[in-house]
Amino acid sequence: MTHRRSRLLTSVGTAGILCAALVPLVSSATAAPGDSPQCPTAFDATALTPGLEATGLTTAGYYRGGPTPASNTAPEEFQGTYVGTLEDAAGDLFLFDLSGSRITKADGTIDAGIWAGISGSPLHAADGSLIGSVSYAFTQIAGSTIAGVTPAADLYDLLDETGSAPAARVQLDKADRTMLRRAGAVDEAGSRGLNRLTAPTVVSGVNGVPAKVVKAIAKKSGVTAPQITSGAGTQDQEIPVVAGGNVAVANAYGSLALYSVGTAAAVCDDVVIGYGHANNWYPTGATIHGASTATIIADGAYSYKMANLGAPVGTLLHDRLNGITGRLGASLPHSTTVNVTTTGPKGRATETVVAEPSMLPFVIGNQVYRDAALTLDEDAHGSGTITWDITYERANGSTKTFTRSDAYASDYSIANEMPSGVAGDVASILDNGFEDVTITGVSVRQDVGRTYRAYRLGKTELKVGGTWKTMRDYGRITVKPGKKVKVRMQLKRDGRLADVAPKTRTFTFKVPKRAIGGGMLSVSGNGTSFWDDEFFFYDEDELFMDEGGSGQPTSFDGLLKSLSAAPRQDTLTASLTLVNAKGKQVTSTQTWRTGAVTFGDKAALVKIQQVKKKNKKKK
Repeated sequence: MTHRRSRLLTSVGTAGILCAALVPLVSSATAAPGDSPQCPTAFDATALTPGLEATGLTTAGYYRGGPTPASNTAPEEFQGTYVGTLEDAAGDLFLFDLSGSRITKADGTIDAGIWAGISGSPLHAADGSLIGSVSYAFTQIAGSTIAGVTPAADLYDLLDETGSAPAARVQLDKADRTMLRRAGAVDEAGSRGLNRLTAPTVVSGVNGVPAKVVKAIAKKSGVTAPQITSGAGTQDQEIPVVAGGNVAVANAYGSLALYSVGTAAAVCDDVVIGYGHANNWYPTGATIHGASTATIIADGAYSYKMANLGAPVGTLLHDRLNGITGRLGASLPHSTTVNVTTTGPKGRATETVVAEPSMLPFVIGNQVYRDAALTLDEDAHGSGTITWDITYERANGSTKTFTRSDAYASDYSIANEMPSGVAGDVASILDNGFEDVTITGVSVRQDVGRTYRAYRLGKTELKVGGTWKTMRDYGRITVKPGKKVKVRMQLKRDGRLADVAPKTRTFTFKVPKRAIGGGMLSVSGNGTSFWDDEFFFYDEDELFMDEGGSGQPTSFDGLLKSLSAAPRQDTLTASLTLVNAKGKQVTSTQTWRTGAVTFGDKAALVKIQQVKKKNKKKK
């Protein structure tokens, strides 16, 4: 028999965050196959004959005699009958017709079929040897009970870090289709072939967060949005990982969790082999967890398992096409703890541990949003203030904390606005481009209320000489070197919901004596919105300014300085930019802390009126 070198078939997916498989790691301490019932010898594939019966183990949380689960964590048996072997250049894949558990009902009719999350379920011969793991199925076919089984030899190859790329799809020839029809598969199955099931990505602990917000935060964070959201967080209790039991791979856990759930095919000493296909097929920081089955969602062509994470019990080693491996009982990977404390009508404090740095902005965005919404117990208009501390370790080993604060307001959803600054700063520090920086902790303190407090820039007037004139947007004004320009700004309520009193402020600018040419006078409220394309992560050309004003930071310290200089949203900024005699831009800026988020902006073009020097008469 030719070993199947892990093919990209329709994998009977993991219900989890990053649909990927973990890569095996060699360990001299790892038990060899046959050393224990959890790590049995591999079945001799040459002994497979049509009709051979096998027994599988999985955790469906389902009691065969009724709806009450016998156990949410302990494996239960199901049955399988060998149908045949699919052979191609990439290797072999065993086909078994399965029954029992939630695959079929007690009367033999189809229940959920082959669901996502059954991936990795071990299939044993009568002598207890491991035939392989249930890892693939026919998709887009309601009620299929025929599964593709990853051979045990390929699973155990993961212990030695072997395996090559699989085919993207297993095409079936005429003999294969005939074999499947005889086994009871519908004709459509033979025409489609076996494809890899796309495992749903799961983010839990986002109860109340609209799907469109989760997708928007994912997009702004540069990650793929999870396919499934569920309400549970992570349990404090450790759930043992055993062959046939649930095994989960998590990039984050705690109050909010980002994970995939499949089944353990074997546990060899302290190494678990699971899934029988890739999870994410990408190097990633992750923890290994046991999990309890909540339910199997019977969804016709695509059924899947929903499960709750237990406490972390190990570390992901590798993610390979043939399956995942994880070290149980090992020290956990470096992680970042995110603490969010929210005050308001129903204050709360939450904590999430993030093992994969690239997921930090996404986790923070959702955690801050969710906590703000739950504190208000509604997703509606309001105002809030927020302060965040980002503790980081630089390449030289020094540890420091970056702190910033801001104010937000929204006449639609204040929870939408609250995550933007902290998530953006975390992303900027992680991807700074100057040195490797590790974020060790993020602490957020926010206060939210149901009152909408916001201003909009109203009538703006200029006084050049002795007369006040209304400032027209991009109108022109003429000033003389050495003279003063006064700007009078009126702030009005930003709509009927705004609970603020109008106010007025006057700034005075002095035109440099050596100013030449022209420039611009601008007045701008710094309020913006989560739904603005440029918001969440600031535009680098506008935000990051080095000492020379080139528009980009030149060092990590310069980046931090730029982030610190980002204006609060409850401020209004007025700037006069002119060119001096040396041809260099000179900007004079004044800031008004208005007391509420301020929207709107205006600008005027400035022309310098040069004064002619008088000729002196000769005596």
